[in-house]
Amino acid sequence: MFKMKQTALAIVALMIAALLAAIAPASAQPAPSVSQSWWPQGRTSLSVSGTTGNVAFPASGFIANICNTGANDAFISFGTANTVAATTAAGYQLKAGFCQSYARQAFGTLYTYLAGITSTSTTTLYIETGTGTPFNLPIGTAALLGTVTANQGGAPWSDNVTQWASTNVGTPQANNADGVAAVTAGAPPFNAYSFLWNGATFDRWYGDKTSGAWVNIKAGSIANTSFGATQGTSPWIVAGGGTAGSAATGVATVQGIASMTPFLVNPGTAANWNVDWAGGVLGAMANYGTSPGAVLVPGVNAFVTNSLPAGTNIIGSLITQGYSVALSVTRTADTNAYTANDVLGTGTGSAGASLTFANIGPSAGGEVLITTAKLEYDVTAIPSGMTSFRLYLYNLTPPSALGDNAAFDLPSGDRASFAGYVDLGSPVDLGSTLYVETSGINKQVKVPSGGSLYGYLVTNGAYTPGSADVLKITLHATGL
Repeated sequence: MFKMKQTALAIVALMIAALLAAIAPASAQPAPSVSQSWWPQGRTSLSVSGTTGNVAFPASGFIANICNTGANDAFISFGTANTVAATTAAGYQLKAGFCQSYARQAFGTLYTYLAGITSTSTTTLYIETGTGTPFNLPIGTAALLGTVTANQGGAPWSDNVTQWASTNVGTPQANNADGVAAVTAGAPPFNAYSFLWNGATFDRWYGDKTSGAWVNIKAGSIANTSFGATQGTSPWIVAGGGTAGSAATGVATVQGIASMTPFLVNPGTAANWNVDWAGGVLGAMANYGTSPGAVLVPGVNAFVTNSLPAGTNIIGSLITQGYSVALSVTRTADTNAYTANDVLGTGTGSAGASLTFANIGPSAGGEVLITTAKLEYDVTAIPSGMTSFRLYLYNLTPPSALGDNAAFDLPSGDRASFAGYVDLGSPVDLGSTLYVETSGINKQVKVPSGGSLYGYLVTNGAYTPGSADVLKITLHATGL
Protein backbone atom coordinates (compact mmCIF):
# COMPACT_ATOMS: atom_id res chain seq x y z
CA MET A 1 0.00 0.00 0.00
CA PHE A 2 2.83 2.40 0.89
CA LYS A 3 4.62 1.62 -2.39
CA MET A 4 1.49 2.45 -4.38
CA LYS A 5 1.27 5.83 -2.64
CA GLN A 6 4.93 6.50 -3.47
CA THR A 7 4.34 5.65 -7.10
CA ALA A 8 1.29 7.92 -7.26
CA LEU A 9 3.24 10.79 -5.69
CA ALA A 10 6.06 10.31 -8.23
CA ILE A 11 3.59 10.47 -11.11
CA VAL A 12 2.04 13.67 -9.71
CA ALA A 13 5.53 15.22 -9.33
CA LEU A 14 6.37 14.43 -12.96
CA MET A 15 3.11 15.98 -14.15
CA ILE A 16 3.79 19.17 -12.13
CA ALA A 17 7.32 19.39 -13.59
CA ALA A 18 5.98 19.04 -17.13
CA LEU A 19 3.36 21.73 -16.48
CA LEU A 20 5.99 24.12 -15.10
CA ALA A 21 8.19 23.52 -18.14
CA ALA A 22 5.28 24.33 -20.45
CA ILE A 23 4.59 27.70 -18.83
CA ALA A 24 8.24 28.74 -18.31
CA PRO A 25 9.36 32.08 -19.93
CA ALA A 26 10.41 31.94 -23.57
CA SER A 27 13.88 33.17 -22.60
CA ALA A 28 14.48 29.89 -20.85
CA GLN A 29 13.82 27.91 -24.04
CA PRO A 30 16.64 27.09 -26.47
CA ALA A 31 16.18 29.47 -29.43
CA PRO A 32 15.97 27.89 -32.87
CA SER A 33 18.67 28.97 -35.33
CA VAL A 34 16.48 31.09 -37.64
CA SER A 35 17.72 34.24 -39.41
CA GLN A 36 15.71 36.63 -41.56
CA SER A 37 17.46 39.00 -43.95
CA TRP A 38 17.55 42.61 -42.77
CA TRP A 39 14.90 44.83 -44.42
CA PRO A 40 15.47 48.53 -43.57
CA GLN A 41 12.34 50.71 -43.50
CA GLY A 42 13.42 54.02 -41.95
CA ARG A 43 16.45 55.96 -40.72
CA THR A 44 17.38 58.95 -38.57
CA SER A 45 20.30 60.16 -36.42
CA LEU A 46 20.96 61.67 -32.98
CA SER A 47 23.84 63.98 -32.01
CA VAL A 48 24.83 63.02 -28.45
CA SER A 49 26.68 65.12 -25.86
CA GLY A 50 27.05 65.33 -22.09
CA THR A 51 23.44 66.58 -21.91
CA THR A 52 20.67 64.08 -22.58
CA GLY A 53 18.83 64.43 -25.90
CA ASN A 54 16.26 62.34 -27.76
CA VAL A 55 14.88 61.66 -31.21
CA ALA A 56 11.75 59.91 -32.53
CA PHE A 57 12.19 56.52 -34.19
CA PRO A 58 11.00 56.24 -37.81
CA ALA A 59 7.39 55.01 -37.94
CA SER A 60 8.09 51.63 -39.54
CA GLY A 61 10.11 48.65 -38.31
CA PHE A 62 10.07 46.81 -34.98
CA ILE A 63 13.87 46.36 -34.83
CA ALA A 64 16.18 49.36 -34.32
CA ASN A 65 19.79 48.98 -35.47
CA ILE A 66 21.85 51.72 -33.76
CA CYS A 67 25.49 52.52 -34.70
CA ASN A 68 27.83 54.69 -32.63
CA THR A 69 30.01 56.32 -35.30
CA GLY A 70 31.99 58.61 -33.00
CA ALA A 71 35.03 58.09 -30.74
CA ASN A 72 33.14 58.15 -27.41
CA ASP A 73 30.82 55.63 -25.75
CA ALA A 74 27.14 56.49 -25.57
CA PHE A 75 24.47 55.54 -23.04
CA ILE A 76 20.95 55.12 -24.42
CA SER A 77 17.41 54.72 -23.11
CA PHE A 78 14.03 54.04 -24.76
CA GLY A 79 10.69 55.72 -24.16
CA THR A 80 7.22 56.44 -25.54
CA ALA A 81 7.34 60.27 -25.43
CA ASN A 82 9.76 63.08 -26.21
CA THR A 83 10.39 63.50 -22.49
CA VAL A 84 12.50 60.36 -22.25
CA ALA A 85 16.01 61.04 -20.91
CA ALA A 86 19.21 59.00 -20.68
CA THR A 87 21.80 58.86 -17.91
CA THR A 88 25.25 57.34 -17.79
CA ALA A 89 24.22 55.37 -14.71
CA ALA A 90 21.01 53.78 -16.03
CA GLY A 91 21.42 53.90 -19.83
CA TYR A 92 22.50 50.97 -21.97
CA GLN A 93 26.14 51.42 -23.01
CA LEU A 94 26.86 51.45 -26.77
CA LYS A 95 30.61 51.33 -27.38
CA ALA A 96 32.23 53.76 -29.79
CA GLY A 97 32.62 52.27 -33.26
CA PHE A 98 30.05 49.52 -32.71
CA CYS A 99 26.48 48.77 -33.86
CA GLN A 100 23.77 47.01 -31.86
CA SER A 101 20.19 46.01 -32.71
CA TYR A 102 17.30 46.37 -30.26
CA ALA A 103 13.64 45.27 -30.24
CA ARG A 104 11.44 48.36 -30.10
CA GLN A 105 8.43 46.45 -28.76
CA ALA A 106 8.73 44.65 -25.43
CA PHE A 107 6.00 43.32 -23.12
CA GLY A 108 3.31 44.98 -25.25
CA THR A 109 4.95 48.46 -25.26
CA LEU A 110 6.17 49.99 -28.54
CA TYR A 111 9.03 52.39 -27.84
CA THR A 112 8.82 55.43 -30.11
CA TYR A 113 11.71 57.58 -28.81
CA LEU A 114 15.46 57.08 -28.25
CA ALA A 115 17.45 59.14 -25.73
CA GLY A 116 21.26 59.34 -25.54
CA ILE A 117 24.06 60.88 -23.46
CA THR A 118 27.86 60.63 -23.23
CA SER A 119 30.08 60.74 -20.19
CA THR A 120 32.54 62.97 -22.02
CA SER A 121 32.70 64.95 -25.29
CA THR A 122 30.25 64.06 -28.11
CA THR A 123 29.35 61.33 -30.59
CA THR A 124 26.72 60.59 -33.26
CA LEU A 125 24.20 57.74 -33.35
CA TYR A 126 22.78 56.55 -36.67
CA ILE A 127 19.45 54.74 -36.26
CA GLU A 128 17.92 52.42 -38.86
CA THR A 129 14.59 50.65 -38.27
CA GLY A 130 13.30 47.59 -40.08
CA THR A 131 12.60 43.88 -39.77
CA GLY A 132 14.91 40.87 -39.78
CA THR A 133 18.45 40.48 -38.48
CA PRO A 134 21.02 43.24 -39.17
CA PHE A 135 24.59 42.15 -39.97
CA ASN A 136 26.69 44.09 -37.47
CA LEU A 137 30.48 44.38 -37.34
CA PRO A 138 32.68 46.98 -35.62
CA ILE A 139 32.72 50.18 -37.66
CA GLY A 140 36.56 50.42 -37.57
CA THR A 141 39.02 47.56 -37.86
CA ALA A 142 41.21 48.97 -35.12
CA ALA A 143 38.53 48.20 -32.54
CA LEU A 144 38.50 44.54 -33.61
CA LEU A 145 42.08 43.80 -34.58
CA GLY A 146 44.16 46.10 -32.43
CA THR A 147 47.49 47.47 -33.66
CA VAL A 148 50.12 45.45 -35.53
CA THR A 149 53.60 46.94 -35.75
CA ALA A 150 56.50 45.77 -37.94
CA ASN A 151 59.70 47.80 -38.19
CA GLN A 152 61.39 47.81 -41.58
CA GLY A 153 65.02 46.74 -41.13
CA GLY A 154 64.20 44.21 -38.44
CA ALA A 155 62.57 40.77 -38.44
CA PRO A 156 60.59 39.66 -40.34
CA TRP A 157 61.79 42.17 -42.94
CA SER A 158 65.44 41.07 -42.77
CA ASP A 159 67.46 38.22 -41.33
CA ASN A 160 71.10 37.19 -41.14
CA VAL A 161 71.15 34.20 -43.53
CA THR A 162 74.32 32.07 -43.33
CA GLN A 163 73.20 29.04 -45.36
CA TRP A 164 71.46 28.34 -48.65
CA ALA A 165 70.03 24.83 -49.32
CA SER A 166 71.92 23.52 -46.23
CA THR A 167 75.23 24.82 -47.64
CA ASN A 168 77.22 27.62 -46.03
CA VAL A 169 77.17 30.84 -48.01
CA GLY A 170 80.68 31.84 -49.07
CA THR A 171 82.38 35.18 -48.74
CA PRO A 172 82.08 37.75 -51.52
CA GLN A 173 83.91 36.62 -54.65
CA ALA A 174 85.21 38.25 -57.83
CA ASN A 175 82.40 36.64 -59.77
CA ASN A 176 83.09 37.92 -63.26
CA ALA A 177 85.99 38.09 -65.67
CA ASP A 178 88.79 40.53 -66.41
CA GLY A 179 89.15 41.69 -62.84
CA VAL A 180 85.75 43.43 -62.75
CA ALA A 181 84.72 44.22 -59.18
CA ALA A 182 82.38 41.77 -57.46
CA VAL A 183 78.71 42.73 -57.66
CA THR A 184 77.01 39.97 -55.64
CA ALA A 185 78.03 39.78 -52.00
CA GLY A 186 77.95 36.35 -50.38
CA ALA A 187 77.83 34.27 -53.57
CA PRO A 188 79.67 30.92 -53.29
CA PRO A 189 83.10 30.70 -54.99
CA PHE A 190 81.90 28.34 -57.73
CA ASN A 191 79.41 30.88 -59.14
CA ALA A 192 80.85 32.92 -62.02
CA TYR A 193 79.12 35.69 -63.96
CA SER A 194 81.14 36.17 -67.13
CA PHE A 195 78.96 38.78 -68.84
CA LEU A 196 78.05 41.31 -66.16
CA TRP A 197 78.22 45.07 -66.20
CA ASN A 198 81.84 46.24 -65.94
CA GLY A 199 81.02 49.74 -64.74
CA ALA A 200 80.84 51.25 -68.22
CA THR A 201 79.34 48.71 -70.68
CA PHE A 202 78.13 45.13 -70.90
CA ASP A 203 81.55 44.11 -72.31
CA ARG A 204 80.76 40.44 -73.01
CA TRP A 205 77.91 40.83 -75.46
CA TYR A 206 80.02 40.64 -78.61
CA GLY A 207 82.11 37.67 -77.37
CA ASP A 208 85.59 38.99 -78.11
CA LYS A 209 87.15 39.06 -74.61
CA THR A 210 89.73 36.40 -73.79
CA SER A 211 87.83 34.92 -70.86
CA GLY A 212 84.33 35.68 -72.08
CA ALA A 213 81.72 32.95 -72.24
CA TRP A 214 81.01 33.56 -75.91
CA VAL A 215 84.72 33.22 -76.72
CA ASN A 216 84.71 29.74 -75.20
CA ILE A 217 81.66 28.67 -77.18
CA LYS A 218 83.04 30.07 -80.45
CA ALA A 219 86.42 28.41 -80.01
CA GLY A 220 85.31 25.05 -78.69
CA SER A 221 81.84 24.25 -80.03
CA ILE A 222 81.53 25.89 -83.47
CA ALA A 223 83.99 25.61 -86.35
CA ASN A 224 85.64 28.90 -87.07
CA THR A 225 84.41 28.99 -90.70
CA SER A 226 83.20 32.12 -92.45
CA PHE A 227 80.51 32.19 -95.10
CA GLY A 228 78.92 34.91 -97.18
CA ALA A 229 76.55 35.66 -100.02
CA THR A 230 77.03 38.33 -102.64
CA GLN A 231 74.03 40.05 -104.18
CA GLY A 232 73.86 39.23 -107.89
CA THR A 233 75.18 35.71 -107.38
CA SER A 234 73.80 32.54 -105.77
CA PRO A 235 71.71 32.32 -103.70
CA TRP A 236 70.29 35.61 -104.93
CA ILE A 237 70.05 34.33 -108.53
CA VAL A 238 69.38 30.60 -108.95
CA ALA A 239 71.34 28.84 -111.68
CA GLY A 240 69.27 28.45 -114.81
CA GLY A 241 67.03 31.44 -114.08
CA GLY A 242 66.60 34.35 -116.38
CA THR A 243 66.61 38.11 -116.02
CA ALA A 244 63.75 40.51 -116.38
CA GLY A 245 62.53 41.74 -119.72
CA SER A 246 63.27 45.15 -121.09
CA ALA A 247 62.47 48.03 -118.81
CA ALA A 248 59.79 50.48 -119.87
CA THR A 249 58.36 53.73 -118.57
CA GLY A 250 56.91 53.22 -115.12
CA VAL A 251 58.15 49.59 -114.87
CA ALA A 252 61.00 48.52 -112.58
CA THR A 253 63.51 45.78 -113.61
CA VAL A 254 63.01 42.78 -111.28
CA GLN A 255 65.81 40.24 -111.00
CA GLY A 256 64.97 36.55 -111.14
CA ILE A 257 61.80 36.90 -113.26
CA ALA A 258 62.31 35.56 -116.77
CA SER A 259 60.78 37.08 -119.93
CA MET A 260 58.77 39.73 -118.17
CA THR A 261 56.52 41.68 -120.52
CA PRO A 262 56.16 45.33 -119.45
CA PHE A 263 52.62 46.75 -119.27
CA LEU A 264 52.40 50.51 -119.71
CA VAL A 265 49.37 52.40 -118.42
CA ASN A 266 49.05 56.13 -118.71
CA PRO A 267 46.23 57.17 -116.37
CA GLY A 268 45.81 60.38 -118.30
CA THR A 269 44.69 58.58 -121.50
CA ALA A 270 41.13 57.28 -121.37
CA ALA A 271 41.75 54.83 -124.22
CA ASN A 272 44.21 52.86 -122.08
CA TRP A 273 41.54 52.20 -119.43
CA ASN A 274 38.81 51.09 -121.84
CA VAL A 275 36.26 50.73 -118.99
CA ASP A 276 32.68 49.86 -119.85
CA TRP A 277 29.46 50.44 -117.92
CA ALA A 278 26.30 48.53 -118.89
CA GLY A 279 27.83 47.65 -122.26
CA GLY A 280 28.94 51.16 -123.16
CA VAL A 281 32.18 53.05 -122.78
CA LEU A 282 32.07 55.73 -120.10
CA GLY A 283 32.34 59.20 -121.56
CA ALA A 284 34.12 62.30 -120.41
CA MET A 285 33.38 64.01 -117.10
CA ALA A 286 30.18 66.02 -116.92
CA ASN A 287 28.33 68.13 -114.34
CA TYR A 288 25.88 66.23 -112.20
CA GLY A 289 23.04 68.65 -111.52
CA THR A 290 23.03 72.39 -111.72
CA SER A 291 24.42 75.10 -109.47
CA PRO A 292 24.27 75.38 -106.54
CA GLY A 293 25.55 71.96 -105.54
CA ALA A 294 26.59 70.68 -109.00
CA VAL A 295 29.16 67.87 -108.79
CA LEU A 296 31.69 66.94 -111.50
CA VAL A 297 31.61 63.13 -111.85
CA PRO A 298 34.34 61.35 -113.91
CA GLY A 299 32.94 59.19 -116.70
CA VAL A 300 29.29 60.19 -116.32
CA ASN A 301 27.63 61.57 -119.47
CA ALA A 302 26.11 65.00 -119.45
CA PHE A 303 22.47 63.89 -119.68
CA VAL A 304 22.44 63.00 -115.95
CA THR A 305 20.98 65.89 -113.96
CA ASN A 306 19.15 66.60 -110.70
CA SER A 307 16.78 69.08 -112.32
CA LEU A 308 13.12 68.29 -111.63
CA PRO A 309 9.96 69.30 -113.47
CA ALA A 310 8.56 72.68 -112.47
CA GLY A 311 6.31 72.57 -109.41
CA THR A 312 7.79 69.42 -107.82
CA ASN A 313 9.53 69.42 -104.43
CA ILE A 314 10.53 65.79 -103.94
CA ILE A 315 14.08 66.54 -102.86
CA GLY A 316 12.86 69.27 -100.49
CA SER A 317 10.51 66.82 -98.75
CA LEU A 318 13.30 64.33 -98.12
CA ILE A 319 15.89 66.75 -96.79
CA THR A 320 14.54 68.80 -93.87
CA GLN A 321 16.01 71.38 -91.51
CA GLY A 322 15.15 71.87 -87.85
CA TYR A 323 14.80 75.31 -86.22
CA SER A 324 14.61 76.43 -82.59
CA VAL A 325 14.23 79.92 -81.08
CA ALA A 326 14.16 80.85 -77.36
CA LEU A 327 12.93 84.44 -76.81
CA SER A 328 13.35 86.10 -73.40
CA VAL A 329 10.84 88.84 -72.49
CA THR A 330 11.17 91.20 -69.49
CA ARG A 331 7.78 92.84 -69.04
CA THR A 332 7.38 96.50 -68.13
CA ALA A 333 8.41 97.54 -64.61
CA ASP A 334 4.94 97.96 -63.10
CA THR A 335 2.31 95.85 -61.36
CA ASN A 336 -0.71 97.03 -63.34
CA ALA A 337 -3.31 94.25 -63.38
CA TYR A 338 -4.08 92.39 -66.61
CA THR A 339 -7.61 91.60 -67.66
CA ALA A 340 -8.48 88.63 -69.83
CA ASN A 341 -7.26 89.05 -73.45
CA ASP A 342 -4.58 91.62 -72.55
CA VAL A 343 -1.21 91.64 -74.31
CA LEU A 344 2.08 91.19 -72.38
CA GLY A 345 5.13 93.17 -73.51
CA THR A 346 8.33 94.97 -72.61
CA GLY A 347 6.78 98.43 -72.79
CA THR A 348 3.47 100.24 -72.93
CA GLY A 349 4.38 102.39 -75.93
CA SER A 350 3.87 101.71 -79.61
CA ALA A 351 4.84 98.13 -80.55
CA GLY A 352 5.99 97.56 -76.96
CA ALA A 353 4.35 94.13 -76.98
CA SER A 354 5.55 93.00 -80.42
CA LEU A 355 7.74 89.85 -80.31
CA THR A 356 10.28 88.71 -82.94
CA PHE A 357 11.23 85.04 -83.41
CA ALA A 358 14.36 85.41 -85.52
CA ASN A 359 15.61 82.51 -87.67
CA ILE A 360 12.60 80.26 -87.01
CA GLY A 361 12.72 79.31 -90.70
CA PRO A 362 15.02 79.37 -93.75
CA SER A 363 16.64 82.70 -94.53
CA ALA A 364 15.24 82.58 -98.05
CA GLY A 365 11.75 82.05 -96.65
CA GLY A 366 9.49 79.02 -96.96
CA GLU A 367 7.04 76.78 -95.17
CA VAL A 368 7.80 75.41 -91.68
CA LEU A 369 5.92 73.14 -89.29
CA ILE A 370 5.79 74.40 -85.68
CA THR A 371 6.02 71.21 -83.60
CA THR A 372 6.56 72.33 -79.98
CA ALA A 373 5.97 75.49 -77.92
CA LYS A 374 7.21 76.17 -74.37
CA LEU A 375 6.48 78.97 -71.90
CA GLU A 376 8.66 79.66 -68.85
CA TYR A 377 7.49 82.28 -66.30
CA ASP A 378 10.21 83.09 -63.75
CA VAL A 379 8.16 83.58 -60.57
CA THR A 380 7.87 81.30 -57.53
CA ALA A 381 4.07 80.95 -57.37
CA ILE A 382 1.10 81.12 -59.72
CA PRO A 383 -0.50 84.58 -59.35
CA SER A 384 -4.16 84.60 -58.40
CA GLY A 385 -6.35 84.52 -61.52
CA MET A 386 -3.61 83.41 -63.96
CA THR A 387 -4.83 80.71 -66.35
CA SER A 388 -3.53 79.95 -69.86
CA PHE A 389 -1.72 81.94 -72.57
CA ARG A 390 -1.99 82.20 -76.36
CA LEU A 391 0.65 83.23 -78.92
CA TYR A 392 -0.65 85.07 -82.03
CA LEU A 393 1.70 84.84 -85.05
CA TYR A 394 2.42 87.21 -87.97
CA ASN A 395 4.81 87.18 -90.93
CA LEU A 396 5.85 90.78 -90.22
CA THR A 397 5.76 93.17 -87.27
CA PRO A 398 2.03 93.61 -86.54
CA PRO A 399 0.90 97.00 -87.92
CA SER A 400 -1.43 97.42 -84.92
CA ALA A 401 1.72 98.08 -82.79
CA LEU A 402 0.11 97.15 -79.45
CA GLY A 403 1.85 97.85 -76.15
CA ASP A 404 1.86 96.06 -72.80
CA ASN A 405 -1.56 95.76 -71.08
CA ALA A 406 -3.46 96.68 -74.27
CA ALA A 407 -6.49 94.60 -75.23
CA PHE A 408 -5.73 92.24 -78.11
CA ASP A 409 -7.54 92.86 -81.39
CA LEU A 410 -7.19 91.74 -85.02
CA PRO A 411 -7.90 94.95 -86.94
CA SER A 412 -8.19 95.06 -90.73
CA GLY A 413 -4.63 96.32 -91.08
CA ASP A 414 -3.23 93.13 -89.41
CA ARG A 415 -5.22 90.62 -91.46
CA ALA A 416 -2.80 90.29 -94.38
CA SER A 417 0.15 89.45 -92.11
CA PHE A 418 -1.80 87.31 -89.60
CA ALA A 419 -0.57 83.66 -89.51
CA GLY A 420 -2.87 82.20 -86.83
CA TYR A 421 -2.11 81.31 -83.24
CA VAL A 422 -0.71 78.62 -80.91
CA ASP A 423 -2.31 77.84 -77.53
CA LEU A 424 0.49 77.56 -74.97
CA GLY A 425 -1.60 76.09 -72.12
CA SER A 426 -1.63 76.87 -68.39
CA PRO A 427 1.71 77.06 -66.53
CA VAL A 428 2.28 74.70 -63.58
CA ASP A 429 4.25 75.56 -60.45
CA LEU A 430 7.68 73.85 -60.45
CA GLY A 431 8.88 75.54 -57.28
CA SER A 432 10.93 78.56 -58.36
CA THR A 433 9.53 78.60 -61.91
CA LEU A 434 6.18 78.32 -63.71
CA TYR A 435 6.35 76.16 -66.85
CA VAL A 436 4.14 74.71 -69.57
CA GLU A 437 5.04 72.78 -72.72
CA THR A 438 2.85 71.77 -75.66
CA SER A 439 4.10 69.14 -78.12
CA GLY A 440 2.67 67.74 -81.33
CA ILE A 441 1.30 71.12 -82.48
CA ASN A 442 2.21 70.55 -86.15
CA LYS A 443 1.05 73.98 -87.26
CA GLN A 444 2.20 74.91 -90.77
CA VAL A 445 3.07 78.56 -91.37
CA LYS A 446 4.87 80.47 -94.10
CA VAL A 447 8.05 82.24 -93.04
CA PRO A 448 8.94 85.33 -95.12
CA SER A 449 12.37 86.06 -96.56
CA GLY A 450 14.73 86.67 -93.67
CA GLY A 451 13.48 83.63 -91.72
CA SER A 452 11.59 85.43 -88.89
CA LEU A 453 8.09 85.27 -87.44
CA TYR A 454 6.43 87.88 -85.18
CA GLY A 455 3.77 87.73 -82.51
CA TYR A 456 1.79 88.90 -79.49
CA LEU A 457 1.65 86.99 -76.15
CA VAL A 458 -1.87 87.25 -74.70
CA THR A 459 -3.21 86.16 -71.29
CA ASN A 460 -6.53 84.32 -71.17
CA GLY A 461 -7.00 85.06 -67.46
CA ALA A 462 -7.02 88.24 -65.36
CA TYR A 463 -4.15 88.49 -62.85
CA THR A 464 -1.73 90.98 -61.28
CA PRO A 465 1.88 90.54 -62.47
CA GLY A 466 5.10 91.35 -60.67
CA SER A 467 7.20 94.31 -61.72
CA ALA A 468 9.65 93.39 -64.51
CA ASP A 469 8.62 89.71 -64.53
CA VAL A 470 10.79 87.62 -66.88
CA LEU A 471 9.26 85.15 -69.33
CA LYS A 472 10.79 82.91 -71.99
CA ILE A 473 8.98 81.58 -75.07
CA THR A 474 10.60 78.73 -77.03
CA LEU A 475 9.45 77.51 -80.45
CA HIS A 476 10.66 74.40 -82.32
CA ALA A 477 9.94 74.01 -86.05
CA THR A 478 10.83 71.77 -88.99
CA GLY A 479 11.34 73.01 -92.54
CA LEU A 480 9.08 71.64 -95.28
